Amino acid sequence: MKGFQFLGPGKGAKLCDIDKPKLQNPKDVIGRIKATTICGSDHHLIAGFLPETNKLAESKPGRGLTLGHEGVIEIVEVGSEVTTLKVGDVCIVSPVNSCGKCYQCLHETSFACSDVVFAGVYTDGAIAEYIRIPFGERALYKAPANVPLESLVMLSDALPTSYEVGVEAARVQEGDRVAIIGCGPVGLSALLTVLPSKPSQKAWF
Repeated sequence: MKGFQFLGPGKGAKLCDIDKPKLQNPKDVIGRIKATTICGSDHHLIAGFLPETNKLAESKPGRGLTLGHEGVIEIVEVGSEVTTLKVGDVCIVSPVNSCGKCYQCLHETSFACSDVVFAGVYTDGAIAEYIRIPFGERALYKAPANVPLESLVMLSDALPTSYEVGVEAARVQEGDRVAIIGCGPVGLSALLTVLPSKPSQKAWF
């Protein structure tokens, strides 16, 4: 299959022929990518800003790491411990996969889970024909029917990130003045998600 591979710091990224992923754990899900997109953080990874990702890419010479952490999949295979998802389900991919059982996960700090997996950063990502999703039942959300793929893929990362890290973290209340600095995909998503809070003014630069 084809995948967009980060080859290591100073080596850039390119479309490569790579093996289709296989189940590695009974909680895994394998999916066919129906839609994906590029995040600004992918550019940072290609620039070599994250040592862990550099090391992972360099550990696979000529093959590197598949980039991408936003996507919509159709499930083609499930592990033996996956019971709530089945082959044929169309799902939105969460970029962060965690165990769901440790102290950090149970206290809503799954980023600190010792088994956390960030697609396209710590494991092969979504800019490929197929992807393996560790902890599939934690990281996948069944897509509602009759919603266009381009809308579903926005729910994978850009829209929820803008709300959680922007609107929710800022505790926007009715009547607040809000400035949105930058109008890329996340900035525009912040504009959409802040409107229900009824701020008095909105500004973006």
